[in-house]
Amino acid sequence: MLCGCGRSVFGVRSRDAAHGPAHGRCRVHPGQACAAVRSEGVTAALHQHVGGWVETKHEVRAVLGDIGPDLLAFGPDVEHLAWAGVNVPSFLRAYADRIVAVHLKDLFTAGVTCAATDELDYRRATRPGRIWAEPGRGQLDLAGCLAALPDRFDGDLMIEVDVPALRLRESHQTAYDWALAVLPESVRRCASPFLRRHAGQLDSGPQPQARRTITAPERRSR
Repeated sequence: MLCGCGRSVFGVRSRDAAHGPAHGRCRVHPGQACAAVRSEGVTAALHQHVGGWVETKHEVRAVLGDIGPDLLAFGPDVEHLAWAGVNVPSFLRAYADRIVAVHLKDLFTAGVTCAATDELDYRRATRPGRIWAEPGRGQLDLAGCLAALPDRFDGDLMIEVDVPALRLRESHQTAYDWALAVLPESVRRCASPFLRRHAGQLDSGPQPQARRTITAPERRSR
């Protein structure tokens, strides 16, 4: 559970069977957790993920339907919704009045198809360049996702590329350029000091040194 700025975005742990049957079990009903943080003046928001206990549209609907909007808002990750087969803009419109934060990134649909066809586990499916993509480089309708939000949306927009498909510096620059070109002017105005500072670091900061690879013979000699 991540808390800050009066909001708490939470998701339950992975359902990965490798961690044993107890892994991922909720020891406290989510509604109780929401009520507890609400009593402290914090609004909880559901954040769904592929590989978690809440990943499909039916599971999201079940949780949001079971816990009222007075206790639980919605903080969707658009790429994880798309990976789960959801029509993301339509789904966001259905819950627009409960959305307080959105994670934005893109995805490669070919990687989603490959993961299903080859029955890849989460780690193999999400290796660099397979599914995750910097915004604007994949096939997700991010413009439609943004248009689905209320006209006066005052929540948080977070560009989050779980595993960059590009070199790190290029990945940041691509996301930065996309944000300036696509995000609403009001959002860009609020974020501009950070974006300018970040862009300056990209342009003038030191290049990260490449890691030295130690070969097998070198390891043995040590």
